[in-house]
Amino acid sequence: MDATIGVGIIGCGAIGLRRATVAAAHPGSRVVAVADAQHERARATAEATGAIALDAWQAVIDRPDLDVVVVATTHDWLAPISTRALEAGKHVLIEKPAVLRLSRQAASAFCSTG
Repeated sequence: MDATIGVGIIGCGAIGLRRATVAAAHPGSRVVAVADAQHERARATAEATGAIALDAWQAVIDRPDLDVVVVATTHDWLAPISTRALEAGKHVLIEKPAVLRLSRQAASAFCSTG
């Protein structure tokens, strides 16, 4: 069994790429899968980190070898992606101010999954 933390990146712009690069460089983690609405950005991030690029963010969350999801998208996607990841039992990292406005659904998913 692999003891490293499996990381998924959703949103491969400047912040997503930075988070992916740091995770890939750390000996305790590995970037498993990435996705972005602009597939070329996902492909470039995957190449840089040894991950695979997926066409849909849901496919990143659904991977069983993934422990953490970094959500680095535009504000309008933070709540739905984070909610889905929490419901799937994943740890979630969001660093945008809009996190203060996470939907009640996301807050409920967090409370019910711990």
